[in-house]
Amino acid sequence: MIDLRTNLWMVLKEKCPLRRTKILWYLPLLLFTVTNLTGQVLPVIPQPQVAEVGKGNFKPAQGPATLRLAAGDTIGLMLTVSQLQQAFALKFRTTPGLIKQGQPTVWMGLPEEDQDFRTHCKGLKIWPEDRLGEEGYVLLIQAKQIVLAAKSKTGLFYGVQTLKQLLRGYPAENTVPQLKIVDWPSLKYRAVMDDISRGPVPTLAFLKSQVRRFSELKINMMNYYIEHVVSTQSHGGFAPADGSVSIREWKELADYATAHHIELVGSFQSLGHFSKILSHPRYRELGQTHRMLIPGDPESTNFIKDVIKEMLPAFNSGFFNVFGDEAWDLVRGRSGKLPDSISIGRLYANHMLPIYKALKQQGKRMMLTADMPIQYPEIFEIMPKDVMMLTWDYGARESFADWIDPVKKAGFEFLVCPGVLNSNRLMPDFDMAVANIRNFVNEGKDKGAAGVFNTVWDDGGRHFFSRDWYGVAYGADQSWNPNRLPTAQFDKRFDRAVYGDESGGISGMIHELNKMSNLAPTQEMNNNILWNTLIPARGDRINLNTADWEEVLNLTQKSESLLEQAKTTSYTEDLPFWHFTIDQYEYLANSRMHLLKAAEQYRESVLLQKSNPAYSRELLVDALNEVITAKTDLVGLVQSLEILWLRENRSYWLDHAKSKYTEKVDHFTELQSLVLAAIEDFDKGLFLPPPTEVRLAISEVKGQYFQYWLLAGSFTINKPEGRKPDFLTAIGGEQKARPAPGVSFKGKNGEVYSWMKYNSPRSTEINLKQVFEKNTEVLAYAYCTIESPKEQEVSVTVGSNDGIEVICNGNSVFQKFAKRSLIPDEDEFMLPLKAGKNHVLLKIDQWQAGWGFSFRLPDHLVRNHKHKYKLLE
Repeated sequence: MIDLRTNLWMVLKEKCPLRRTKILWYLPLLLFTVTNLTGQVLPVIPQPQVAEVGKGNFKPAQGPATLRLAAGDTIGLMLTVSQLQQAFALKFRTTPGLIKQGQPTVWMGLPEEDQDFRTHCKGLKIWPEDRLGEEGYVLLIQAKQIVLAAKSKTGLFYGVQTLKQLLRGYPAENTVPQLKIVDWPSLKYRAVMDDISRGPVPTLAFLKSQVRRFSELKINMMNYYIEHVVSTQSHGGFAPADGSVSIREWKELADYATAHHIELVGSFQSLGHFSKILSHPRYRELGQTHRMLIPGDPESTNFIKDVIKEMLPAFNSGFFNVFGDEAWDLVRGRSGKLPDSISIGRLYANHMLPIYKALKQQGKRMMLTADMPIQYPEIFEIMPKDVMMLTWDYGARESFADWIDPVKKAGFEFLVCPGVLNSNRLMPDFDMAVANIRNFVNEGKDKGAAGVFNTVWDDGGRHFFSRDWYGVAYGADQSWNPNRLPTAQFDKRFDRAVYGDESGGISGMIHELNKMSNLAPTQEMNNNILWNTLIPARGDRINLNTADWEEVLNLTQKSESLLEQAKTTSYTEDLPFWHFTIDQYEYLANSRMHLLKAAEQYRESVLLQKSNPAYSRELLVDALNEVITAKTDLVGLVQSLEILWLRENRSYWLDHAKSKYTEKVDHFTELQSLVLAAIEDFDKGLFLPPPTEVRLAISEVKGQYFQYWLLAGSFTINKPEGRKPDFLTAIGGEQKARPAPGVSFKGKNGEVYSWMKYNSPRSTEINLKQVFEKNTEVLAYAYCTIESPKEQEVSVTVGSNDGIEVICNGNSVFQKFAKRSLIPDEDEFMLPLKAGKNHVLLKIDQWQAGWGFSFRLPDHLVRNHKHKYKLLE
């Protein structure tokens, strides 16, 4: 078999009928075409449309490097030039100086505006190039010269971004290969939205750093999710003084974005998600509920129009995003100012139309989320067709037809909106994000989407954007050139193009950590695991489940090792945020082990205090040391959180972000004091208090208990014994009830109840007394679903205080009616499951004192997404 790369010249001499001069002319193109088959991964994000790699490397000629700029005018090109010079200096330790004539090291420009450059590009057979459009470019790297040509200054800017990544992605000196790239975007709009209204509000300096990094990924549109964090003159009262972005800052950011070829799209929430503003006394009367404005009310719409009018001049985009998503409260009664005959769709549209008209008058085009129009199609019929619809979903689905087809059929231009979900997680689930982005974007392109609106949500308010870049970069890659290439290929490009790391350490670390999403104890990386109860109150007892925590430690150690081996040359400021994530998981695992060991040592010390006081005291000191070690780890996390928070964000919300951490530190501090006091009393000859009095009544259990449920209650009962009434008749009764979060229903006496989500801070039980205000002589429901791969009977263990009844798929399968305390796993029975989804409803009654239950499947591996459980075997 002929080695085409090494023997191409011999083949051409022997087989090609062309004269030698023509062979020399064709050789570069043939080299590009053939060597592209080697599968070399170029360190460029987004993936170029056409990339042909030649033989040999670029090496600047001896002496100073030079740069020739070919353009009719250079206004708007100096940033592009500056970035190229900086990248060149980092790579080759020489800064290309600008020259006006001659053969430079780098020649870039607009061939249609410079005759010499056009002639040069034609001679190289790279011009004319009809595929580029306004954002495309041609990049040719030869042995001694780099040529960059485009039809616009934006194209030149993007070409320089590609060159910067190539120089970074080949960290060894003089190793950039000869190549030719012809590149252009497949989609017009390539946006990133950052949520800055759920806690962290970035500093202006960090916002500008996002602009720089977005532009390097050829993102051309930015948006921020704004509820209350904009400071205006007309309605300044709702904006937090230390946590809002002023109109002046937005204008400065927009100007900065313009220089980087990015549109900054203004936004302001327009209907739902209004709880923060409505909590302000001045605006409370505008609310139909605590979270939604009165739809269509002139005062509500005038308020929105006032804020938007003041914001509009600050932004450089022709769009303005009013969101309008998740306006669920439209179905929760009327404002009293509108007739009940108005449909939900008309009510929503009537609210949005005045805002649309106000934007239109200012020359702006409305962006509107499509979830409400999809749910109420009448909205599509009423809203003007020049509204840009944002259709969103964040699941790892194979098809997004339900989110795309209705918008397309209604005749609206639309953007698909995948997401990098931080929501209530310790880190984004990148496995879910990759599948979501890839499938949504590719289907959207096939069905005519105008672009991509990649969203980064911060529900939970304790997140760092510096951990989001993998998902942001993947979204940028798919937005420019939608593809279904293997993730491993993207990983190689990501590590090298973004961080200059050839080891694969960054992406490898991310994937190791992402395995936490599939482990039972880490609960899909949900941040609620941080707030689980580890230390019981005085007089109380708890059980800690240690199953799979060793695997958590293994993953953190592998992740740390990969992070340490990464040889990053750029954006090293991201790395401390990943160290923090690893430290969080290490703390979660180690703290349980430290506390269980301390509890065991204290119990043994109590038993031996008379027979072996010397050893008993050693055990006490060892227990104290375990407590101090766990506390020290947690204090370190709090300190790191504060430092990292202030690197990205304003001080606003930091105290809240730290509050749950510091609450846990306080528990450790009291535990430490109690153990120390026990040692001091022991040295005085006093007996040791029992473990319950020093907050060390902690025992180890194995297996996964169901911690996440939908709860409803509490319902008054007249007697503790026997079967209790059916309180769910309004929603089909216990046999047919299929609850969903937030769904309300009426009880027998007209009271309104709602199904609430509840994730227990205790790993083995649900303490209902802490959930419901009325908690004597009552009953509550708990609901979950269990997905089974087949029809089968599974063993279930439960405990309850007091009585319990289990109803599965409408059938009562277990009852225990008694006054008793809660002992996990006290009862066992067989639960009949059908293949697919099974509906499990518990009734737990309460007479007085404690109230709660435990539930698990001891013989099966189970994973869950909130209250939806799935058997893995």
